[in-house]
Order: sequence, then structure tokens, then C-alpha cells
Amino acid sequence: MKSVAGIAALLCAHISRAAAAGVLAPRADMINGGVSIADTNIKLVAATFRVPSIREPPKMPPGTPAGDTDSALAIWVGIDGLQLACAGAVWLKGGVSLGWKGGKLEERPRPWITFMSPQGMTADNGLSPPAGDLNLDVGDLVRITVTSKAADTGAVFFENFKAGADYKVGDKPLHTAFYDFKQGMNGGRLLCRAEGNVMIEQSPLNGWIGPDKPRPLAGFDPIVFTDITVDTDSGNHQRLSTAHPRDINIGSQGGLIATCQINPGAGGDVLQASLTCARQ
Repeated sequence: MKSVAGIAALLCAHISRAAAAGVLAPRADMINGGVSIADTNIKLVAATFRVPSIREPPKMPPGTPAGDTDSALAIWVGIDGLQLACAGAVWLKGGVSLGWKGGKLEERPRPWITFMSPQGMTADNGLSPPAGDLNLDVGDLVRITVTSKAADTGAVFFENFKAGADYKVGDKPLHTAFYDFKQGMNGGRLLCRAEGNVMIEQSPLNGWIGPDKPRPLAGFDPIVFTDITVDTDSGNHQRLSTAHPRDINIGSQGGLIATCQINPGAGGDVLQASLTCARQ
């Protein structure tokens, strides 16, 4: 019988040349925008952002009933979350979703976690709430960290520093939430650990409406991701400067509806680079 490490290696044998070089090229006509950074044996991905205000979309898709402005936004951090490097692997994600319904924010921002394969998707997209009360509100400063020590395990950690805060390494959050995925939870399916993601997405991702009927992307204030970290077992620390940002481009909603760009740090310092995603 092959070891977990051996099976994971086979899963990732077909990583593209671009992935091997540390870059995963964006795809057009996708519901995700942000960055994906490729490497091998990724053990940690983290990013900090402020939960944005949302509003009705600037333009609803053709055929939407008059007066219907229901829409949604998801923000997430993951390992193998887009499956650009290893199709069919398990993904590990932690995120925050916001829904717009009836002309107002549907409820408080909702944190969620998932560790599964697309083949196992359920009506609620396989998402669960993390353990602990994150006490999340619009305007709060949040850091999400996903970790994986082996291809069949993972964990997601949320830190909420609340509104008005600025994140510095070592700062203590006011609220936390956590979920630890144990070995064997995916029936033998494994992470490839080849792709680190920091993403926004049009789908509500949490059961407001099933995956067969995603809501349009809500309008939202620009989201700035800082302190983006992608670390590997070998000690490699991938930088945001190695990534190609991807935009959300959906023909049925008018084409380009959200753009993401990398902002160099002061004086060109790659360690201080950030990612900004904005609604069009």
C-alpha cells in the first residue's frame, strides 16, 4: 500500500510548468478573483482583510425579475481551492460570506470552513461553521489561516481584531474560531498541497441558495488583502510578487465584473505587497 505522501505525490505529478515555476495563470470566465500561488507541500496560507460593506450589484444579469437585487459575496483563503494544479484533489478553505436580500444585508457576515472534494459537494456546498464565536460584523479586521501538515489533514483558524484595528504580527485578536479536520474525514481523498489561494467569489457558498443557482456578485467596497503568506514544508516562503492576479469575468453578468491587482509595498518592498479586489 502506498503511503499518504506517495499518493499525494502521484496526485500532483501533472502540475503544469507554470505551477512548477510558482505561478498559476488565471482563467477567463470564472466566478473567482484574487491570486493563486503554486508550490509543493504547501503547509500554510494566510491573509488579512477587512469585512466590506456590500450592496446591490451595479447591474443584474439579463432575465432577472424586476426589483430582484439578491446577490452575495464570499471571501476565502485556501489550499488547492481552485484545483488549477491538481484536478480532483480535496480542497481546504476558510471564508466569510455576505448576502444581500430584499434591499439590505441579509444577516451578519457568516464564517465557514470546508475540507472536501468537488465530487462530494452537497446542497450547502459542504460548508460548516467553525468552532467558537467569531462575533463578526462589517468593518471588522479578520485574518484567516489554513494549514495542512499532511495530505489528509487540515485546520482553519479565524482571528477577529474588530473594527478600527490594524494587524501586526503578534497582535492578539478579540475573537477567534477554529476547526481541525482529522485524518480519514474524506474517505481517502487527499490534498495535493500545490496551490495557495486568496480569493473573492460570486457564489454565496453557504446554503442561502444551492450551487445550481448561485447569486450574482454583490456590489462591495474594495477589499485589500495584506500580510499574505504561503509557506511550505521545506521552508520556502512564496511572495505575492510571484502571483498573477485573476479577475471575475462572467458573460451573463456583463463580462468583467471585478478586478484584482497586486500593489507593491513602499519602495518596492515585496514583503509589504498587498492585493486589492474591486467591483466594476
